[in-house]
Order: sequence, then structure tokens, then C-alpha cells
Amino acid sequence: MAVSRKVGNAVVRNRLRRRIREIVRLHQAELAGWDVVVVARPTAARLVDEPFDVLTRTLVAAIRQARQRGRGPTSPSVTDRSIPRPPRGPPGGTGAPAQGRRR
Repeated sequence: MAVSRKVGNAVVRNRLRRRIREIVRLHQAELAGWDVVVVARPTAARLVDEPFDVLTRTLVAAIRQARQRGRGPTSPSVTDRSIPRPPRGPPGGTGAPAQGRRR
């Protein structure tokens, strides 16, 4: 979970973190098998003063919307290993010598 300093002062950021953490805890069964990353942007500061159920509905709706878009464990981009990956370069980088700073 990440809460930008632009969201507000430490009290606001910590309160938002605690509320989001509790929502995720309460919805563990629904989130089973998912890794959820929550990034609270500055516009999230208005949700700090909203009732807990409003914040819950907002966050759960966003998670459900992401699930419907196919971002998660069932997404082909996550589980389909038939998609070729780009080739890796040689170990240790490109093989070219590092350029030092010229004076």
C-alpha cells in the first residue's frame, strides 16, 4: 500500500492506511489468490472524512472492476506461458565496457 505525501499530513495518511488495511482484512475471502496494490492518490484525501461504508464500497468496486477487466490470476497475461518473452542479454549487461567520467 502506498499513500502519497500529497494526500495530506501524517495523521491523514495514517488514518487512510488503517482504513484501507481494515477493508482488505474484512474482504480477505473475496481477495483470495490476488495480490492487491493500493496506491492512494491526492484525491483520496476526501475519502478520509467519508463514512467507513462509503470508503469500503469505493475500494471494493474498484477491485471488482479490475477483476472484470481481467487483471489478476485469471488473466492470460499473468498465467499464459505460451506468450514468448523477449530474449535476455548476456550476464553482466551488454558486454560493453563502462564509460567513466571524462575530465
